Amino acid sequence: MINFVNPGIIGSYQDFKARYETPIIVSQRPGVLPQSIELGIERLNELNAITDRFMLRRTQEVINRYLPDKHEVVVLCQPSELQTTLAHTALSFYESEKGSSNAISPLQLITILKKICNHPSLVSVQGKGDPESLVQVLSDQLPPWQRMGPSDSAKLAIVEALLEAMLALQEKIVIVSYYGKTLDMIGGLCEHYNYKYLRLDGSTAGSDRCKIVATFNNTASDRFILLLSAKAGGAGLNLIGASRLVLYDNDWNPANDLQAMSRVWRDGQRKPVYIYRLLTAYSIEERIFQRQISKTSLSGSVVDQKQNLSNLKLSEEELKDLFSIVDPNEADDCLTHSLLECSCAGIGNAPDTEETVAVDCFEDLAPESRFQLRPAGAKRSKVCKKKFALKMQELMRWEHHRSPVSERVLEQLGLSRCADEVIFLFRNIVSAAK
Repeated sequence: MINFVNPGIIGSYQDFKARYETPIIVSQRPGVLPQSIELGIERLNELNAITDRFMLRRTQEVINRYLPDKHEVVVLCQPSELQTTLAHTALSFYESEKGSSNAISPLQLITILKKICNHPSLVSVQGKGDPESLVQVLSDQLPPWQRMGPSDSAKLAIVEALLEAMLALQEKIVIVSYYGKTLDMIGGLCEHYNYKYLRLDGSTAGSDRCKIVATFNNTASDRFILLLSAKAGGAGLNLIGASRLVLYDNDWNPANDLQAMSRVWRDGQRKPVYIYRLLTAYSIEERIFQRQISKTSLSGSVVDQKQNLSNLKLSEEELKDLFSIVDPNEADDCLTHSLLECSCAGIGNAPDTEETVAVDCFEDLAPESRFQLRPAGAKRSKVCKKKFALKMQELMRWEHHRSPVSERVLEQLGLSRCADEVIFLFRNIVSAAK
Protein backbone atom coordinates (compact mmCIF):
# COMPACT_ATOMS: atom_id res chain seq x y z
CA MET A 1 0.00 0.00 0.00
CA ILE A 2 2.85 2.37 0.82
CA ASN A 3 4.51 1.63 -2.50
CA PHE A 4 1.20 2.07 -4.34
CA VAL A 5 0.55 5.60 -3.07
CA ASN A 6 4.20 6.64 -3.10
CA PRO A 7 6.17 4.42 -5.51
CA GLY A 8 9.79 3.78 -4.60
CA ILE A 9 9.83 5.56 -1.24
CA ILE A 10 10.66 2.33 0.61
CA GLY A 11 12.43 0.54 -2.26
CA SER A 12 11.53 -2.91 -3.51
CA TYR A 13 9.62 -5.42 -1.42
CA GLN A 14 12.85 -7.32 -0.77
CA ASP A 15 14.43 -4.12 0.57
CA PHE A 16 11.35 -3.37 2.69
CA LYS A 17 11.26 -6.88 4.12
CA ALA A 18 14.94 -6.90 5.01
CA ARG A 19 15.01 -3.43 6.58
CA TYR A 20 11.58 -3.13 8.21
CA GLU A 21 9.27 -6.14 8.09
CA THR A 22 11.59 -8.84 9.44
CA PRO A 23 13.16 -6.80 12.30
CA ILE A 24 9.75 -5.52 13.46
CA ILE A 25 8.10 -8.95 13.43
CA VAL A 26 11.09 -10.60 15.16
CA SER A 27 11.05 -7.94 17.90
CA GLN A 28 7.44 -8.81 18.76
CA ARG A 29 8.14 -12.48 19.46
CA PRO A 30 8.45 -13.72 23.05
CA GLY A 31 11.92 -14.59 24.28
CA VAL A 32 13.91 -12.53 21.78
CA LEU A 33 17.17 -10.81 22.71
CA PRO A 34 17.04 -7.18 23.90
CA GLN A 35 19.12 -6.18 20.86
CA SER A 36 16.39 -7.51 18.55
CA ILE A 37 13.74 -5.55 20.46
CA GLU A 38 15.75 -2.35 20.22
CA LEU A 39 16.33 -2.84 16.49
CA GLY A 40 12.62 -3.51 15.89
CA ILE A 41 11.60 -0.33 17.74
CA GLU A 42 14.23 1.68 15.87
CA ARG A 43 13.01 0.43 12.47
CA LEU A 44 9.36 0.95 13.48
CA ASN A 45 10.05 4.58 14.39
CA GLU A 46 11.95 5.06 11.14
CA LEU A 47 9.06 3.60 9.12
CA ASN A 48 6.56 5.80 10.95
CA ALA A 49 8.63 8.89 10.23
CA ILE A 50 8.42 8.06 6.51
CA THR A 51 4.70 7.22 6.38
CA ASP A 52 3.63 10.18 8.54
CA ARG A 53 4.59 12.47 5.67
CA PHE A 54 1.82 11.19 3.39
CA MET A 55 -0.55 9.01 5.42
CA LEU A 56 -3.75 10.55 6.79
CA ARG A 57 -5.99 8.51 9.08
CA ARG A 58 -9.52 9.27 10.24
CA THR A 59 -11.27 7.27 12.98
CA GLN A 60 -14.73 7.39 14.54
CA GLU A 61 -13.39 9.96 17.00
CA VAL A 62 -14.14 12.55 14.32
CA ILE A 63 -17.91 12.03 14.62
CA ASN A 64 -18.19 10.90 18.25
CA ARG A 65 -19.04 14.40 19.46
CA TYR A 66 -22.08 14.43 17.17
CA LEU A 67 -23.46 11.15 18.53
CA PRO A 68 -25.76 10.68 21.55
CA ASP A 69 -24.47 9.42 24.89
CA LYS A 70 -23.17 5.85 25.03
CA HIS A 71 -23.51 3.73 28.18
CA GLU A 72 -20.99 0.87 28.19
CA VAL A 73 -21.68 -1.85 30.72
CA VAL A 74 -19.60 -4.92 31.56
CA VAL A 75 -21.83 -7.32 33.50
CA LEU A 76 -20.15 -10.10 35.50
CA CYS A 77 -22.81 -12.81 35.85
CA GLN A 78 -23.24 -15.39 38.61
CA PRO A 79 -22.47 -18.87 37.24
CA SER A 80 -25.18 -21.43 37.88
CA GLU A 81 -24.51 -24.54 39.93
CA LEU A 82 -24.76 -26.64 36.75
CA GLN A 83 -22.20 -24.46 34.95
CA THR A 84 -19.76 -24.74 37.85
CA THR A 85 -20.17 -28.53 37.98
CA LEU A 86 -19.62 -28.94 34.24
CA ALA A 87 -16.54 -26.68 34.30
CA HIS A 88 -15.02 -28.79 37.09
CA THR A 89 -15.74 -31.96 35.11
CA ALA A 90 -14.21 -30.55 31.91
CA LEU A 91 -11.02 -29.40 33.63
CA SER A 92 -10.65 -32.67 35.53
CA PHE A 93 -11.08 -34.62 32.28
CA TYR A 94 -8.44 -32.47 30.58
CA GLU A 95 -5.91 -33.11 33.36
CA SER A 96 -6.61 -36.83 33.76
CA GLU A 97 -6.60 -37.71 30.05
CA LYS A 98 -3.36 -35.94 29.08
CA GLY A 99 -1.31 -38.21 26.84
CA SER A 100 -4.12 -40.73 26.34
CA SER A 101 -6.11 -41.44 23.20
CA ASN A 102 -9.01 -39.43 24.65
CA ALA A 103 -6.89 -36.34 25.31
CA ILE A 104 -8.18 -33.02 24.02
CA SER A 105 -6.19 -29.96 23.03
CA PRO A 106 -6.28 -26.71 25.03
CA LEU A 107 -8.14 -25.07 22.13
CA GLN A 108 -10.86 -27.74 22.26
CA LEU A 109 -11.16 -27.29 26.01
CA ILE A 110 -11.44 -23.50 25.63
CA THR A 111 -14.27 -23.95 23.11
CA ILE A 112 -16.15 -26.32 25.43
CA LEU A 113 -15.71 -24.01 28.43
CA LYS A 114 -17.05 -21.08 26.41
CA LYS A 115 -20.10 -23.14 25.43
CA ILE A 116 -20.72 -23.93 29.10
CA CYS A 117 -20.57 -20.19 29.84
CA ASN A 118 -23.17 -19.46 27.16
CA HIS A 119 -25.51 -22.23 28.36
CA PRO A 120 -24.91 -25.82 29.54
CA SER A 121 -27.32 -27.21 26.93
CA LEU A 122 -24.90 -26.19 24.15
CA VAL A 123 -22.46 -28.98 25.06
CA SER A 124 -24.97 -31.79 24.47
CA VAL A 125 -24.13 -34.52 21.95
CA GLN A 126 -25.91 -34.48 18.61
CA GLY A 127 -26.69 -38.10 17.78
CA LYS A 128 -24.39 -40.89 18.94
CA GLY A 129 -20.98 -39.79 20.14
CA ASP A 130 -17.89 -41.44 21.54
CA PRO A 131 -18.91 -42.59 25.06
CA GLU A 132 -15.42 -41.77 26.35
CA SER A 133 -15.25 -38.27 24.87
CA LEU A 134 -15.49 -35.15 27.02
CA VAL A 135 -18.65 -33.97 25.28
CA GLN A 136 -20.32 -37.30 26.07
CA VAL A 137 -19.17 -37.14 29.70
CA LEU A 138 -20.63 -33.64 30.03
CA SER A 139 -23.85 -34.61 28.26
CA ASP A 140 -24.38 -37.41 30.76
CA GLN A 141 -24.39 -34.82 33.55
CA LEU A 142 -27.07 -32.67 31.93
CA PRO A 143 -30.64 -32.88 33.22
CA PRO A 144 -33.43 -33.58 30.67
CA TRP A 145 -33.75 -30.66 28.28
CA GLN A 146 -37.31 -30.04 29.51
CA ARG A 147 -35.87 -29.11 32.92
CA MET A 148 -33.30 -26.65 31.58
CA GLY A 149 -34.03 -22.99 31.03
CA PRO A 150 -32.66 -19.44 31.32
CA SER A 151 -31.89 -19.95 35.01
CA ASP A 152 -29.12 -22.41 34.07
CA SER A 153 -27.15 -19.50 32.60
CA ALA A 154 -27.30 -16.04 34.16
CA LYS A 155 -26.39 -14.55 30.78
CA LEU A 156 -29.53 -16.01 29.19
CA ALA A 157 -31.60 -14.90 32.20
CA ILE A 158 -30.32 -11.35 31.70
CA VAL A 159 -31.20 -11.49 27.99
CA GLU A 160 -34.68 -12.72 28.89
CA ALA A 161 -35.17 -9.78 31.26
CA LEU A 162 -33.80 -7.28 28.74
CA LEU A 163 -36.15 -8.49 26.00
CA GLU A 164 -39.12 -8.04 28.31
CA ALA A 165 -37.91 -4.53 29.22
CA MET A 166 -37.35 -3.57 25.57
CA LEU A 167 -40.85 -4.68 24.66
CA ALA A 168 -42.26 -2.46 27.41
CA LEU A 169 -40.05 0.49 26.41
CA GLN A 170 -40.70 -0.08 22.68
CA GLU A 171 -36.99 -0.03 21.95
CA LYS A 172 -35.07 -2.30 19.62
CA ILE A 173 -32.12 -4.48 20.59
CA VAL A 174 -29.29 -6.30 18.80
CA ILE A 175 -27.92 -9.52 20.33
CA VAL A 176 -24.49 -10.56 19.04
CA SER A 177 -22.80 -13.95 19.37
CA TYR A 178 -19.87 -15.72 17.73
CA TYR A 179 -21.74 -19.05 17.71
CA GLY A 180 -24.66 -20.10 15.52
CA LYS A 181 -25.94 -22.57 18.16
CA THR A 182 -26.11 -19.75 20.69
CA LEU A 183 -28.19 -17.68 18.26
CA ASP A 184 -30.43 -20.75 17.78
CA MET A 185 -30.93 -20.91 21.55
CA ILE A 186 -31.80 -17.22 21.85
CA GLY A 187 -34.06 -17.54 18.81
CA GLY A 188 -35.89 -20.35 20.62
CA LEU A 189 -36.34 -18.05 23.61
CA CYS A 190 -37.84 -15.37 21.36
CA GLU A 191 -40.23 -17.89 19.82
CA HIS A 192 -41.27 -19.11 23.27
CA TYR A 193 -42.44 -15.60 24.15
CA ASN A 194 -43.73 -14.85 20.62
CA TYR A 195 -41.21 -12.02 20.21
CA LYS A 196 -40.78 -10.99 16.60
CA TYR A 197 -37.15 -11.04 15.54
CA LEU A 198 -34.79 -11.04 12.58
CA ARG A 199 -31.56 -12.96 12.16
CA LEU A 200 -28.44 -12.28 10.14
CA ASP A 201 -25.64 -14.86 10.09
CA GLY A 202 -23.33 -16.69 7.71
CA SER A 203 -26.21 -18.52 6.06
CA THR A 204 -27.99 -15.26 5.13
CA ALA A 205 -27.92 -14.67 1.38
CA GLY A 206 -26.12 -11.55 0.27
CA SER A 207 -29.25 -10.24 -1.42
CA ASP A 208 -31.18 -10.54 1.87
CA ARG A 209 -28.70 -8.74 4.11
CA CYS A 210 -29.71 -5.22 3.05
CA LYS A 211 -33.40 -6.12 3.31
CA ILE A 212 -32.96 -7.38 6.87
CA VAL A 213 -31.03 -4.26 7.92
CA ALA A 214 -33.58 -1.95 6.25
CA THR A 215 -36.51 -3.76 7.88
CA PHE A 216 -34.90 -3.67 11.31
CA ASN A 217 -33.99 0.04 11.06
CA ASN A 218 -37.51 0.93 9.90
CA THR A 219 -39.31 2.56 12.84
CA ALA A 220 -42.62 1.15 11.60
CA SER A 221 -41.37 -2.44 11.77
CA ASP A 222 -42.50 -4.59 14.71
CA ARG A 223 -39.30 -6.70 14.58
CA PHE A 224 -37.60 -5.31 17.68
CA ILE A 225 -34.88 -7.98 18.01
CA LEU A 226 -31.98 -8.71 15.66
CA LEU A 227 -29.87 -11.80 16.26
CA LEU A 228 -26.49 -11.06 14.71
CA SER A 229 -23.50 -13.30 14.05
CA ALA A 230 -20.32 -11.44 15.00
CA LYS A 231 -18.48 -13.29 12.23
CA ALA A 232 -20.99 -12.46 9.49
CA GLY A 233 -22.25 -9.00 10.49
CA GLY A 234 -19.96 -7.74 13.21
CA ALA A 235 -18.37 -5.11 10.97
CA GLY A 236 -19.74 -2.58 8.52
CA LEU A 237 -23.45 -2.78 9.34
CA ASN A 238 -25.31 0.34 10.47
CA LEU A 239 -28.03 -0.78 12.90
CA ILE A 240 -29.20 2.58 14.22
CA GLY A 241 -32.77 1.27 14.48
CA ALA A 242 -31.67 -0.22 17.82
CA SER A 243 -30.53 1.70 20.88
CA ARG A 244 -29.37 -1.40 22.81
CA LEU A 245 -26.80 -4.06 21.99
CA VAL A 246 -25.81 -7.18 23.90
CA LEU A 247 -22.45 -8.87 23.23
CA TYR A 248 -23.33 -12.34 24.51
CA ASP A 249 -19.82 -13.83 24.32
CA ASN A 250 -16.30 -12.60 23.64
CA ASP A 251 -13.36 -13.22 21.33
CA TRP A 252 -9.59 -13.33 21.90
CA ASN A 253 -9.17 -10.38 19.55
CA PRO A 254 -10.49 -7.20 21.22
CA ALA A 255 -10.86 -5.53 17.81
CA ASN A 256 -13.59 -8.02 16.87
CA ASP A 257 -15.54 -7.26 20.04
CA LEU A 258 -15.15 -3.50 19.62
CA GLN A 259 -16.37 -3.69 16.02
CA ALA A 260 -19.40 -5.75 16.98
CA MET A 261 -20.31 -3.41 19.84
CA SER A 262 -20.16 -0.38 17.55
CA ARG A 263 -23.02 -1.47 15.28
CA VAL A 264 -25.64 0.72 16.99
CA TRP A 265 -23.50 3.75 17.93
CA ARG A 266 -23.21 4.98 14.38
CA ASP A 267 -23.86 8.09 12.31
CA GLY A 268 -27.61 8.71 12.32
CA GLN A 269 -28.28 7.38 15.83
CA ARG A 270 -30.63 9.67 17.77
CA LYS A 271 -31.24 7.81 21.05
CA PRO A 272 -28.87 7.22 23.97
CA VAL A 273 -27.12 3.89 23.37
CA TYR A 274 -26.68 1.07 25.90
CA ILE A 275 -24.10 -1.62 25.20
CA TYR A 276 -24.02 -4.67 27.45
CA ARG A 277 -21.06 -7.00 27.55
CA LEU A 278 -21.98 -10.23 29.35
CA LEU A 279 -19.27 -12.28 31.07
CA THR A 280 -19.67 -15.34 33.29
CA ALA A 281 -17.75 -14.50 36.46
CA TYR A 282 -14.81 -16.67 37.62
CA SER A 283 -14.77 -18.38 34.21
CA ILE A 284 -12.59 -18.47 31.14
CA GLU A 285 -14.65 -15.60 29.72
CA GLU A 286 -13.51 -13.26 32.47
CA ARG A 287 -9.90 -14.32 31.94
CA ILE A 288 -10.14 -13.78 28.18
CA PHE A 289 -11.54 -10.31 28.89
CA GLN A 290 -8.48 -9.57 31.05
CA ARG A 291 -6.14 -10.71 28.27
CA GLN A 292 -7.70 -8.59 25.57
CA ILE A 293 -4.66 -6.41 25.05
CA SER A 294 -4.40 -4.77 21.66
CA LYS A 295 -2.52 -6.90 19.18
CA THR A 296 -1.06 -5.02 16.26
CA SER A 297 0.36 -6.47 13.07
CA LEU A 298 2.98 -4.76 10.92
CA SER A 299 0.28 -2.69 9.15
CA GLY A 300 -1.26 -1.76 12.51
CA SER A 301 2.12 -0.67 13.80
CA VAL A 302 2.59 1.62 10.81
CA VAL A 303 -0.56 3.61 11.53
CA ASP A 304 -0.77 3.27 15.32
CA GLN A 305 2.91 2.97 16.31
CA LYS A 306 2.07 0.45 19.01
CA GLN A 307 4.12 -2.47 20.20
CA ASN A 308 2.65 -5.94 20.06
CA LEU A 309 2.44 -6.73 23.77
CA SER A 310 0.96 -10.21 23.65
CA ASN A 311 1.03 -13.39 21.68
CA LEU A 312 -1.71 -15.99 21.30
CA LYS A 313 0.78 -18.80 21.86
CA LEU A 314 0.15 -19.53 25.53
CA SER A 315 2.78 -20.96 27.84
CA GLU A 316 2.08 -23.85 30.23
CA GLU A 317 1.84 -21.38 33.13
CA GLU A 318 -0.65 -19.24 31.20
CA LEU A 319 -2.78 -22.30 30.49
CA LYS A 320 -2.75 -23.23 34.18
CA ASP A 321 -3.98 -19.76 35.06
CA LEU A 322 -6.53 -19.79 32.26
CA PHE A 323 -7.95 -23.14 33.38
CA SER A 324 -7.78 -22.54 37.14
CA ILE A 325 -11.04 -22.79 39.08
CA VAL A 326 -12.46 -20.29 41.56
CA ASP A 327 -15.35 -21.42 43.75
CA PRO A 328 -18.09 -18.73 43.46
CA ASN A 329 -19.18 -19.48 47.03
CA GLU A 330 -15.75 -18.66 48.41
CA ALA A 331 -15.01 -15.56 46.31
CA ASP A 332 -15.83 -12.14 47.75
CA ASP A 333 -15.17 -10.21 44.54
CA CYS A 334 -14.98 -10.81 40.79
CA LEU A 335 -11.56 -11.76 39.39
CA THR A 336 -11.24 -8.56 37.37
CA HIS A 337 -11.86 -6.20 40.28
CA SER A 338 -9.49 -8.25 42.45
CA LEU A 339 -6.83 -7.97 39.76
CA LEU A 340 -7.20 -4.19 39.83
CA GLU A 341 -6.38 -4.21 43.56
CA CYS A 342 -8.94 -1.43 43.78
CA SER A 343 -9.90 -0.36 47.30
CA CYS A 344 -13.18 1.29 46.30
CA ALA A 345 -16.42 0.35 48.07
CA GLY A 346 -18.04 -0.70 44.79
CA ILE A 347 -20.97 1.70 45.17
CA GLY A 348 -20.77 3.24 41.72
CA ASN A 349 -18.00 5.80 42.06
CA ALA A 350 -15.10 5.81 39.63
CA PRO A 351 -11.88 5.20 41.63
CA ASP A 352 -9.50 8.09 42.12
CA THR A 353 -7.21 8.00 39.07
CA GLU A 354 -4.29 9.04 41.28
CA GLU A 355 -4.56 5.67 42.99
CA THR A 356 -4.20 3.68 39.79
CA VAL A 357 -1.14 1.54 39.27
CA ALA A 358 1.83 3.40 37.84
CA VAL A 359 2.95 1.79 34.61
CA ASP A 360 6.62 1.57 33.77
CA CYS A 361 7.97 0.64 30.38
CA PHE A 362 8.32 -3.03 29.45
CA GLU A 363 11.96 -2.67 28.53
CA ASP A 364 13.13 -3.18 32.13
CA LEU A 365 11.81 -6.75 32.12
CA ALA A 366 13.59 -9.79 30.78
CA PRO A 367 11.85 -10.90 27.56
CA GLU A 368 10.89 -14.27 29.04
CA SER A 369 9.19 -12.48 31.97
CA ARG A 370 6.86 -10.36 29.89
CA PHE A 371 4.43 -13.16 29.18
CA GLN A 372 4.18 -14.76 32.62
CA LEU A 373 0.86 -14.79 34.46
CA ARG A 374 0.23 -15.25 38.15
CA PRO A 375 -1.21 -18.51 39.50
CA ALA A 376 -4.82 -18.30 40.64
CA GLY A 377 -5.06 -16.71 44.07
CA ALA A 378 -1.46 -15.47 44.08
CA LYS A 379 -0.69 -11.83 44.68
CA ARG A 380 -0.30 -9.95 41.46
CA SER A 381 3.34 -9.36 40.60
CA LYS A 382 4.96 -6.33 39.02
CA VAL A 383 5.12 -8.28 35.76
CA CYS A 384 1.40 -9.01 35.86
CA LYS A 385 0.59 -5.39 36.68
CA LYS A 386 2.44 -4.30 33.57
CA LYS A 387 0.91 -6.96 31.31
CA PHE A 388 -2.66 -5.96 32.14
CA ALA A 389 -1.98 -2.25 32.63
CA LEU A 390 -3.51 -0.99 29.39
CA LYS A 391 -6.89 -2.62 29.91
CA MET A 392 -6.95 -2.28 33.68
CA GLN A 393 -6.14 1.42 33.64
CA GLU A 394 -9.16 1.97 31.42
CA LEU A 395 -11.43 0.18 33.89
CA MET A 396 -10.12 2.34 36.73
CA ARG A 397 -11.91 5.24 35.04
CA TRP A 398 -15.23 3.38 34.98
CA GLU A 399 -17.90 3.16 37.68
CA HIS A 400 -17.55 0.08 39.91
CA HIS A 401 -20.75 -1.53 41.22
CA ARG A 402 -20.49 -4.51 43.56
CA SER A 403 -23.45 -6.78 44.30
CA PRO A 404 -26.04 -5.88 45.44
CA VAL A 405 -26.09 -3.26 42.70
CA SER A 406 -28.21 -0.18 43.33
CA GLU A 407 -31.82 -0.67 42.27
CA ARG A 408 -31.69 2.75 40.61
CA VAL A 409 -28.77 1.67 38.39
CA LEU A 410 -30.40 -1.66 37.51
CA GLU A 411 -33.62 0.14 36.58
CA GLN A 412 -31.72 2.57 34.33
CA LEU A 413 -30.14 -0.40 32.54
CA GLY A 414 -33.34 -2.46 32.29
CA LEU A 415 -31.91 -5.09 34.64
CA SER A 416 -34.26 -4.74 37.62
CA ARG A 417 -35.23 -8.40 37.40
CA CYS A 418 -31.60 -9.54 37.39
CA ALA A 419 -30.24 -8.35 40.73
CA ASP A 420 -29.38 -11.89 41.85
CA GLU A 421 -27.58 -12.72 38.59
CA VAL A 422 -25.19 -9.73 38.71
CA ILE A 423 -22.00 -10.19 40.77
CA PHE A 424 -20.22 -7.04 39.62
CA LEU A 425 -20.87 -4.31 37.10
CA PHE A 426 -18.51 -1.87 35.41
CA ARG A 427 -20.17 1.12 33.75
CA ASN A 428 -18.82 3.93 31.59
CA ILE A 429 -20.79 6.81 30.06
CA VAL A 430 -19.35 8.42 26.94
CA SER A 431 -21.00 11.81 26.62
CA ALA A 432 -21.07 13.89 23.47
CA ALA A 433 -20.44 16.91 25.66
CA LYS A 434 -16.96 15.59 26.38
